[in-house]
Amino acid sequence: MRKLLTSLVVLAMVMLAAPPQLVLAQGQNRNLRLRPNAATTKFHKVKNAALGQYIVMLKNDTPRSQVSSLAAALTRAHGGEVEYLYTDVFKGFSVRNMSEAQAKRLSLHPLVTSVEESAHARVIGQQFWPQETNVIKPLDRIDQRSGLDGVYYYPRTGTGVHVYIVDTRVWIQHNEFGGRAYALWDFQPSTSIGGYATGDDNHGTLTASAVGAKTYGVAKNCLLYSVRVFNNATGQGTTSDMIQGLQQVLNDVTSNNKKPAVVNMSVIVPKTAFGVSSLETTVLNLINNGITFVTGAGDANNDASNFSPGRLQRVINIGATTGIPDPSLDARASYSSFGSVVDAYAPGGDGSWSVRNAGHNTTYGFDGNQGTSISAPLGAGTAALYLEQFSLDPGNFNAQPDQVQAAIKNKRSGLILYMGCEFISPPDSNPIDNTRIFIRQHYYDFLNRQPDQSGWDFWVGTIDSCSGDPQCIQVKRINGSQAFFQSIEFMGTGYYIYRLNKISFSTFAREDGFISPNPRMEQFFIDQKKVGNGVVVGQPGWDQVLDQNQTNFADEWVSRQRFLDEYPLSMSNEAFVDKLYATAGVSDPATRDAMVNGLNNGTERRGTVVKKIALSDAVAANQQLFYNPAYVLMQYFGYLRRNPDDAPDGNLSGYNFWLNQLNSGTKTTFDMVNAFISSNEYRERFYKPPFCTP
Repeated sequence: MRKLLTSLVVLAMVMLAAPPQLVLAQGQNRNLRLRPNAATTKFHKVKNAALGQYIVMLKNDTPRSQVSSLAAALTRAHGGEVEYLYTDVFKGFSVRNMSEAQAKRLSLHPLVTSVEESAHARVIGQQFWPQETNVIKPLDRIDQRSGLDGVYYYPRTGTGVHVYIVDTRVWIQHNEFGGRAYALWDFQPSTSIGGYATGDDNHGTLTASAVGAKTYGVAKNCLLYSVRVFNNATGQGTTSDMIQGLQQVLNDVTSNNKKPAVVNMSVIVPKTAFGVSSLETTVLNLINNGITFVTGAGDANNDASNFSPGRLQRVINIGATTGIPDPSLDARASYSSFGSVVDAYAPGGDGSWSVRNAGHNTTYGFDGNQGTSISAPLGAGTAALYLEQFSLDPGNFNAQPDQVQAAIKNKRSGLILYMGCEFISPPDSNPIDNTRIFIRQHYYDFLNRQPDQSGWDFWVGTIDSCSGDPQCIQVKRINGSQAFFQSIEFMGTGYYIYRLNKISFSTFAREDGFISPNPRMEQFFIDQKKVGNGVVVGQPGWDQVLDQNQTNFADEWVSRQRFLDEYPLSMSNEAFVDKLYATAGVSDPATRDAMVNGLNNGTERRGTVVKKIALSDAVAANQQLFYNPAYVLMQYFGYLRRNPDDAPDGNLSGYNFWLNQLNSGTKTTFDMVNAFISSNEYRERFYKPPFCTP
């Protein structure tokens, strides 16, 4: 008996250990997967199929941990190569280099619920037109019920709302994004410059601009994330790529508590003939997780219910109008799709006028475009305005996608999208006066990340301990604000980036030739994000992560073209090190000799030398050359989200004033921080009356 029980236990353990995909139901014909012509209702063809590419959906109860082994075993048995694993939006995977016969046989497996051809998809087309002088017309149209008054009034700014641009790549370093744009995922990483890949980024950039650019965007202070799922040059991709990109969005939102969240996906895919597709399953999963989803009706001049994902009832679907400059002529644009699934229409342009937005492959330039590619992100920006009121709702309970959609539909002006004060009331006071928002914003503005709960609670508690005393609150707000710049985390990330720039290049020449401090805001935040990736001071192993990030970044730094132009590989080791010290304006003979010797004998490389000089005592000790200029520059980068010579200054007078004040000892950093956080420019990032059209 004991022997029998032992044998049963061993057998059970073997069955549990075996890959579940190899276990067939009792009575199942094990030769089914070998029959090339077996009939199946689980294999689905689609329009515009991508040759040899399929999306495989597994049973919902498939353990997440077993999707990888299951995908590997199934492709070994039936052919093809695993492309993506889907573990969160649904259980499954995508495969390439598989024949239709192989895919049909695969669909017969009992653990497979469907095999669907991956479809070619495209972004909604746009057309370039000459730029308009009156660039706020689209915004001016949706902030009021009728007429144009030449002003864009907005009741909120989208502060604390995360908007994901699922499209071609967003040119995140454009000045219009003010350091609020980040690269989340790219389906096709390529040669990069400064951490972002090169290429034609127009479509993603224009949609991000319409959502949240500081001049031409609806929600001027939202956070933007580039999720590249389409080829930049052609605007084409596959549903496999789109599903993987959306899975990255879901993971980012749920893992990092980035709520409220909105997805803008200006894309159309022909609907399938077999019901809810894998892409639509993915979209509905995001919506069920509290992520508001916005898309365009499309430029096919057809019933929008023929296209996915906009045909889904819970997706906010925005069509295009041409009623500018005369709103009395509001009408569907001739190219825009239409029908009952369209929730609202927004300006999209026509042959006589275009929507101006941030240009691609440039830091300061602009483009003019038209199409529902523009109208959809106007809807996404409107959703961000609505969701701002719930940005401190930890469970996102009051900011559900259905609620946002209902507000957009119920408050529209006729069929026209409307985001004025009747849509969402402005806050009673400036949100930045709320302690929790004030501290959260410092995590975004200086540490370039989501707040960790313990740190967030600590600083909020410090300020709230004043029990309403205005003078006490102001002092603690200033001290708390200073602490972010002075923190170990910022010193190791942001200040490290500053020092690398300072020892490598003395100044920066703008596109127009203007000489300004180095670095520039647009690149600074991208670089800081890399060095700070995974770093939260106080968490286990944070110092090792930071050290490795600094090393990796320094190696990348010395391989950038700008650095190589200044320090060509043909330079001798002595000349290389000497030029770094000369540019830095410091002297450290002993370390200098050690660096040269290390390069000569191979114990050092260019990256490690640059890192060590940037972190050296000689640099750290020179407050007037490094610490003070960095402190002043970060006032502009962090609080004002611009370069010191950007508008409204247009020159370095403000920067030079504060630098001279600190270097001379006339004023302290406390005085400077107080001036910046009390300034109208800072406070108007979050609250800029008048809010409503008169």
